[in-house]
Amino acid sequence: GGNGVALSGNVGMLSGLWSLTEPSSSTRAWHLAGGDSEVNTLGNYGTQNVGAASNWPGSRFQSAMWCDDTGALDGLVLFGGFGFGASGLAGELSDLWSFQSGVWAHTGGTTSTGSTAQYAVQFHADPGNWPGARHGATSWIDADGGMWLLGGSGYGSDVVSGSLNDLWTFSPGGWSWVGGVEITDAYGEYRHEPGFASTFNWPGSRSSSSVWVD
Repeated sequence: GGNGVALSGNVGMLSGLWSLTEPSSSTRAWHLAGGDSEVNTLGNYGTQNVGAASNWPGSRFQSAMWCDDTGALDGLVLFGGFGFGASGLAGELSDLWSFQSGVWAHTGGTTSTGSTAQYAVQFHADPGNWPGARHGATSWIDADGGMWLLGGSGYGSDVVSGSLNDLWTFSPGGWSWVGGVEITDAYGEYRHEPGFASTFNWPGSRSSSSVWVD
């Protein structure tokens, strides 16, 4: 996906999935694995947790993505972004998808836009936990294969959208809310001098951050 130009020349949000031929191949080339050739297409969610060739995320940009090999979901994982659900106008999304063996499966989250977060149980994976709809969240895989998500622009526990600073991790048991606040546009907490870790420190709300694992 992303923002761009369709085959028709129309400009908007895209849903195409592409792969690049393996470097060992005699000819390196791009391959279109699926998606619509037009912009601003709706998603087809199918049956939850069941992969099918007819399933496809709607057009979107600034999603969070991981490659998961821990067994939590397996394969390529896509969360949220700004774009189209199953119907209606574009907005922030909270849907979770996995791509493996050439097909997409919708594994959780709503099929509509603008859903609020569910902060049921902190520090523990729980079916009642779910990040709110957002785009521009920062994501990464830790040294143990854990999937992490920080902030973005979207919805916390209220119906007012803004920048977020909540931190989440995903495991086979589901989402864990690790920290940050439930509301948007929160200030950062800089309780100690640079170089000193503290449980009282916390980044302020933000979108499209940079992240790396050392």
